[in-house]
Parts: sequence; C-alpha cells; structure tokens
Amino acid sequence: MQYSKGNPVQGNDAQDELDLLSILHQLLAKKWFILGCVLVFATFAFLYAQIARNEYTASSVVQIEKRASNIALPSELIGELLTGGDQESELQTEFHVIKSRLTLGEVVRELDLNVTVTPVGPPFIQDFFYRYSYLLQSFDFLDAIVEQLPKSYAFTDESIELADFENLSIAETLDLVVTVEGEGDYAISYKDPITGASEQVRGEAGVELLIDGIARLTVQEVRGRRGAQFELTSVPVRFAAARLAKNLNISERGGRSGTGIVDFSVTSFDPDASISIVNAVVREYQRQSLNRRSAEVDQSIGFIEEQLPVAEANLQSALGAFNAYIDTSGAYASLSATTQDVLARIVDLETKLEEIGFQKSQLATQVTESHPDFQRLIAQEQEFEQRLSSLRGELDSVPETEQQLAQLTKNVQAARELKEQLLLRLDQLRIVKASAVGTIRVLETAEDAFLSGPNRMKPIGIAIALAVVFACCVILFKNALKAGIEDEREIEKLGLSVFATIPIVEGLRKSDASDKNYTLAITQPENLAIESLRALRTGLHFSLAANNTKAIAITSPAPNEGKSFISLNLAIIAAQAGSKVLLVDTDLRRGELHKPFGLSRKTRGLSNFLASGGDPRDFVHHSDRFDLDFIPTGGYPPNPSELLSTKNFQALISASEKDYDLIIFDCAPILAVTDPAIVAGSGIPSFLVVSHLRTSIEEIEASAKSLENVNAAFSGVILNSYDQNSSRYGAYSTKYGYYRGGYRYQYGRK
Repeated sequence: MQYSKGNPVQGNDAQDELDLLSILHQLLAKKWFILGCVLVFATFAFLYAQIARNEYTASSVVQIEKRASNIALPSELIGELLTGGDQESELQTEFHVIKSRLTLGEVVRELDLNVTVTPVGPPFIQDFFYRYSYLLQSFDFLDAIVEQLPKSYAFTDESIELADFENLSIAETLDLVVTVEGEGDYAISYKDPITGASEQVRGEAGVELLIDGIARLTVQEVRGRRGAQFELTSVPVRFAAARLAKNLNISERGGRSGTGIVDFSVTSFDPDASISIVNAVVREYQRQSLNRRSAEVDQSIGFIEEQLPVAEANLQSALGAFNAYIDTSGAYASLSATTQDVLARIVDLETKLEEIGFQKSQLATQVTESHPDFQRLIAQEQEFEQRLSSLRGELDSVPETEQQLAQLTKNVQAARELKEQLLLRLDQLRIVKASAVGTIRVLETAEDAFLSGPNRMKPIGIAIALAVVFACCVILFKNALKAGIEDEREIEKLGLSVFATIPIVEGLRKSDASDKNYTLAITQPENLAIESLRALRTGLHFSLAANNTKAIAITSPAPNEGKSFISLNLAIIAAQAGSKVLLVDTDLRRGELHKPFGLSRKTRGLSNFLASGGDPRDFVHHSDRFDLDFIPTGGYPPNPSELLSTKNFQALISASEKDYDLIIFDCAPILAVTDPAIVAGSGIPSFLVVSHLRTSIEEIEASAKSLENVNAAFSGVILNSYDQNSSRYGAYSTKYGYYRGGYRYQYGRK
C-alpha cells in the first residue's frame, strides 16, 4: 500500500471544543491523583485550623453626635461671626482619630497591653498544646507520654498573673522567661543587654521584684508545677497600639444614611481582655473628645485672665489722674452737656473697637487674615476709628481746661467698662466650660465576648481549591511533556493501519534480551500482551494467506521500541499454534535474539550465509524449548547493507517459504540505518513497531516515508507498550472513541 498523510476534518470551533473535552478527560483519567492531593491538602489544612488560636470579639454601641468645628460661644462675647452654623465632622475622620496612637496608646498604657505572658509548649503549636493539654492529664494510660514531655511545658491549669510591669532596659523589646519554683515562688531568666550573659533572679508572688537595669514587676499569683515556664514579652507602646488598631473594628450603622450609631468591636485571644479593651477604647475616646470640645474655651479664658491685671492697672492709673486733677482745679462742674455727649460717644466707640480687637484675636485662631469674616472686622474697625477721630476733633473747639477734664473722664470710663466687660466674659466662658458635654454617648457597653474565630472550615476550603488546581496543573504539565503518540487514532489519521495494540509488560527491560520475561509467551502465557499477540497472529494468518506470502519484516523507528520482543513472542505463539516458524535476526549491527536461544553472538548465522552462500538449512538452529527454527545474525559484519542487497538474501526468502508456514525477519530500526528498507524492498510485507507515549508522530511519518521510497509493502503499525495508567486519558479515550477498560481483564491457569 502507498502511504498518504491524513487531513484534519474538524473546523476551528470543533477543534476548540475537542480540546476542552480532551482536558476534561485527562483530568478524569487521573481522578484518584486529584482526590489524593485533595485529601493531603485538606488534612494539613485541618491540622492548621485546629492549631489556630480561638478568637473572641466584644462590642460596644456608641452614638457620635454631629458637632461644629468649634465651641459656640455667646454672641455677647464673640458676636455672630464665630457662632455660625455647625459644620458636620466626617465620621471617617473620627475613625482615624480613634485608631491613632494618640488614643490607642493611652489604652495600651492603661491596660498594659504591651506586656504579654505566653505559656511554653511545643514549637508552632504552643497554644494548641496549652488548650488541650488537659486531655493528657485526664487518662492514666497517657501518663507515660506526659513523663516524656519537657518539664518546661505548661499545662492548661497552670498560669501566672502579672500585676505590674515596667521595662527599665535600654532595649525596646524585652524577653524574660518565668519558671515556677514552687507554690508562690518563681524565677526569672534573662540575658544581660550589655554582656549578653544569662542571668536568673528569684521572686515571690505578691512582692515587687526589681531587676537592676532590666525591669520592675510584680507577679500577683503563681499556679503550676515546678519547672513550668512562661515567656514574658514587653514591646514598645507604639507596636502594641498598631497591633490593637488591626484588631479594632469601627463601623457606622445605616450606611450612607448617617445615623451616627457606631459599633466598636475588639477581637482578642482572651474573652475578658476583649471586653476590657473595647470599653477602655470608648472611655478614652470620650475623654479626648470632651477635651477637644473645651480646648477653645480654655484658650479664651487664658487670654482674658492675662488681660485682667492690665485692665485693673489701667483703671487705677486713670482714677488717680482724674482725682488729682479734680483736687487741684475743681473744674468738673463746668463740663458742658455737649462735651459730656461727645465724651460718651467717644467711650462707646472705643469700647466697640476693643470688642472688635477681641473678636479678631479669636477669629485668628480659626482662619487666615484673608478670610471674608476677618476682612469684615477690619472694615468695621477702620470705620469706627474714622468716627472716633471726628469726635475727637469736636473736642478741640472747647476750652483747654474742659478738654483735659473730658480726656481724664473718658479714660476712667473706658478703663472701668473694659474691666467690667472682661469680668463678664470670664464668667460666661466658665459657665460654658462647666456646661460643656461631649459628643460621645455610650448606648451599650461591652459585657460579654463571643467566639468569633478562627473559621476552621475556611482553610480547608482554600486547601481543597488549591489541591485541585495543583493536581490539575501537574497532570496537564506532565501530559504536555508527553510528545509520543496517545493511541491508534493518531496513527490512523496519518492514513496508516494499526494491526495490534500490545499492553505494557511490567518489569520488562525491552533493551535486554536476556531478561526472563523477554520470552513472555513461555513465562507468562496468560499475560494480556500475549493475548494481543495472539490476536495479531490470527490477523496475520488471514492476511498472509490472502496475499499468498509467508514472510514478514518487523522494524521500528528507533531502538528499544520492542520490535525484537514482538518478533520473538509472535514466533513462539505461531509455533504453539502448530505452524512451522522460522525467526531470522536481520539486525546485523546490534541483533541480540541469540540470547534467548542460548547461542553465542559468534554463532554462524545470517551474515555468514549472505557472505558465503550455500544451503540455508546449514545456518538454521532449532529450539526445542520454543519449538521453532532460528537464524542468528552471526558475526557482526562491517558491511551489513551490502550483504542484505545480495542475491543470497532473496535465495533465503525463496527457500524458506517452501519449508515454513511463517518467516519473521527482525530488522534494525529504519530511521537509524537503511537495512530495513532493503529487506522491505524485497517485497516482504512490513510492520512498524511504535512505542506508546514515546514514538512521535514525526518519527512515524519519517519511517513510513522511508518505506514508501523503496516501494515496500508496508502493511501497518503495531502499537507497543500501551500503558493505560500513563495515558493522558486513562481507561477512557473518549477523545478518540476507544474504551480501554478491557485491558483490565485477565484470566489465570487452573
């Protein structure tokens, strides 16, 4: 037959769909591998989930009222400019303030959250061991295990309570180890920060212990057996505040509706600690909020208290000057009504200017001088000064004595009114401060904590997903590295016929003809590979009879494809069926079929006959074990191709067909040498042995092309070493319409 390359019939869309099905079937073929990965990953995730510490969450509900940007002082004090409409403070800004070190740092200091005490246990699972160590003490048969554990491990009923701690070391982070010495006694081990030497001091519960240059602490209570240890760690406040900020959750109810109802929640490993922490955070925020609200009033009070002594001194000075002038001149009674009216208006304007000056000082703390409100005050001040200057000009027309008396009178009135105004302002500000309330109102305090984590199912779910992805990637990656043919359909697409598919033989070294399983038809006649060869023998019987020939040539694209194994066992099976069989080792370069027959490589054989001629029967060796005749290679000749091209080879074929029912020529690999092409060119039907998942499509095409070039009678392909477990599609080759489950069927001898 002539070789012709097949053409694909699917379009792009069909091919895309086919690839998706291919991937699905590849994964289904390795479902047990995927399941195994899932079980392994899920097991480790389950153990990790159990090791994780329990988390407890306590919450408090707070109302944060809307507040203006400053305290609304009475209009009599600062006018309408500073008592405008309230400006809404963004809650998100407040949330950042709450989570800042300014707030949380005080909470850390109040509750000593920067100091932690951890029981010593096995590495990585200290908390898990501490939580469940009571189980080891609950059963007598576990006493032997408990005895083997280090004495430093602390059990569930063992603990120490720390009443006070102060870090005196130059190091920000301090690590100490507290060891129980007895009832109420303990020892602290540490490293000297200067020398690095290990030191130890002993203390008593309830008594303050001072470690020079290291720490000052008081252990309130010690419970535990002798030798149990606890790790005491002190970190900077800023580290503890940052850690607390991560565990603090603040959220407003109602979303965008702006209800002002805020939930504070804190998650901790200790339920009691969660309750105390969340309540402390709310208290500290309340305190700071109230302090911020009264800060503006405090600033105004301080300013007025600074001005009061100055105003009192000015008043006394003005009174002294006025009384001295009256005593010397006695001119007060001559002050006219017009002059008194002008004088009153001057005092009123000066009082207003003083008021504007106070308002400017208050507004300067809130805005810049370019602000419209500030500019309006400046305009009013300029207007009053112009009017004041005009009134002062009117006094210039009165007598000099009256002018001087008017000036002294004005000074006394202005000084007295300024002092009274300052005292009034001071009283009003103190009333505002006393009546000021914070914008924070606690609706619900934290009273209990609930178990909030960890989610022990989440790691398992994530692990299962990762296991599936990992297993799928491994399967597809390994399959992508398999460049060899998958099954018969890939060969048939090339326009070639597949005569047989031979399952893989476990443990067989195909490159070693001395392997005991090389003669599988004798050692394991019930093997599935032998059953497949029997099917091949049956097919050859009818095919050769139809073509009126008895000889076949078996080759392969490359070495170690199993052609010699198939040739030998096919010959044995044919002989067992009653046929008279001749097996010829035609691989004159590396043939090793003499080994199963117990012959030496130098035994006279084919090369000797081709070189010298004679009667072919003289070179035939009969095997009683296999019940067939065999012609070995003989000595390896230097010119095998030339010898196979002689007339003696044709004479061998003609003579053998008269004496035998089946002649099998085991040839060299066709892509390696030209010898198989010469044998096939003699008109002998040729078969190409290819290896599953090893021989590539390109190698098959090149081999078929080589046989086509010599007009060989290329009959078809034998797929060898088919491994269902290594196949991309396993038992189901749905991609090609084959089901491989039949390869699991075997029978045994009775």
